[in-house]
Amino acid sequence: MTDPPPHAAMRESRSAGFLSGMRQVCDLFLSLLIAVLLMRTFLLQGYLISTGSMAPHYYGQQKRAVCPECEFTFAVGTEFDLDSHHEAGDWAICPNCYAAEIDLSERPVNRGDHLLVWKNACSFRDPKRWEVIVFRNPNDPLETYIKRVAGLPGESLAIRDGNVWIDGEIARKSLAEQRALRVPLFDQSFLPSSDDTWEPRWTTDSPDSGWSPNGTTWRYEPSLGEEDWLTYRQTVRFGGHQETTVCLSTEIAATIAPAFAPPESTFPFTPEPRFPGVRWDRGCLIATGALSPSTMEKLTDLSSSPSYRDALQTLFQESRQVTVSDFLAYNHEVPDHQPAVVHDFFLEASIQPDQQTGTVMIELGSSAGPCQCHLDLTAATATLHSGKELENRHQAQLKMPLNQFVVEMSSFDDQILVAINGREIFRESLSRTAMKENSVERLSVARISGTTPFEIGSLRLFRDIHYTGGSGMHGSEIPYQIPDGHYFVLGDNSRVSSDSRLWEQPTVPRKLLIGKPFLVHLPSTQKRIGWGKWQWTYRCPDFSRIRFVR
Repeated sequence: MTDPPPHAAMRESRSAGFLSGMRQVCDLFLSLLIAVLLMRTFLLQGYLISTGSMAPHYYGQQKRAVCPECEFTFAVGTEFDLDSHHEAGDWAICPNCYAAEIDLSERPVNRGDHLLVWKNACSFRDPKRWEVIVFRNPNDPLETYIKRVAGLPGESLAIRDGNVWIDGEIARKSLAEQRALRVPLFDQSFLPSSDDTWEPRWTTDSPDSGWSPNGTTWRYEPSLGEEDWLTYRQTVRFGGHQETTVCLSTEIAATIAPAFAPPESTFPFTPEPRFPGVRWDRGCLIATGALSPSTMEKLTDLSSSPSYRDALQTLFQESRQVTVSDFLAYNHEVPDHQPAVVHDFFLEASIQPDQQTGTVMIELGSSAGPCQCHLDLTAATATLHSGKELENRHQAQLKMPLNQFVVEMSSFDDQILVAINGREIFRESLSRTAMKENSVERLSVARISGTTPFEIGSLRLFRDIHYTGGSGMHGSEIPYQIPDGHYFVLGDNSRVSSDSRLWEQPTVPRKLLIGKPFLVHLPSTQKRIGWGKWQWTYRCPDFSRIRFVR
């Protein structure tokens, strides 16, 4: 028997090697497929959010917009839990600067956030309050929901004044939980272009103030012999129901009054008001809502008196100052929305003093009135002042130099919390007091001052989620007793969320828990490309929103 030729043996060797390589590739893909199936079956699962019940932290189907004035990026929902809410229209309101009529007509609808869920996470430990969970709807187990845990088994839960109360005590959040749940209010890094409808949010009260703006930062040089505050007040560009009054001198009132005489009847037609949004009452001008520039111009023409025009300027500015509410641009088309007043704030800022002497003072509004934190740069100490007359004092020694630092101060959940460079310094309970709807304090959300030169940047303000009871059946009027082995869940977007407040079977039994989401891993946005008259829309990843779930 003779051996095969050398070239035939080489061909057989190559063929065997190719088949062996193919088998290895097939084995690899098969192993990978089995691993994916096992992980999907026992460990991980994807979940797509379709509605806006968890906005603004997690999006359902929405349109994305960029404010043309302040360049702030935000979303407007197109799908909501409740049947009474419908798709967003062709315009939006910027949540940062309140610019209106931002065109959405050409904006495509984006899919909701895609979450990666760790299945059976609740088998290893019980869900904690404020954690996000995915579960099957107790009223329809074929539906999968994502909500936040508010009440634990055996607890008595009530929703009052926008807060969650457990067994008669307010449920307070840690610093990490506050960061996860806070809702943006204003970011100084996104300043709008100046126009006749924008009133700056951060202002000073004295023309000789030592505060001076420098782009998106502020510079402070002590120049007055008294406290010199940089004050934040919430302002709007249009609308509202707030009433603002300025009274005129007898002499000026006599010249202005005839302009407000009732117009001659044009029956059956109703005459248009000459000064929309403004009425005259016994020598006083009363504006309802934000005074418009066109009405302001008409009023200005009535008299050239300097005192009259100063009064008009006061009316214009103060008519735009409002209380902070639970307004959320994501649901700008919520019908019959009666905004709820919010007194829970969170301030974050980066402070760089010129020298290690003097004091930096920060004041924050709360349900118990303003609270102040004084940072003594010389002694490296912090003092917290609270109470009606700021009579309550707490002091802490700071174990760090204050040459450049980030300060966080919040008044969430009837408590005052202060952190320096991420380290918690104070956490003190507050006693809620009755807030007067027209008090100056309600307009002053935050103030900053000091006795030493410094620069402040990255200045951002947030508010807390304001939970609404509304027409809810459970927990809104009287406390709801949560059964053992069940959880009471709420959506972050309380105005439009279908959750334990409204369900016939309100709580989620443990057996219906699917798991805990830990990653927003496939957020996307839509782009358009065109060639001539043809246009195509395609999805692309939004890497800026890939993040861990907190």
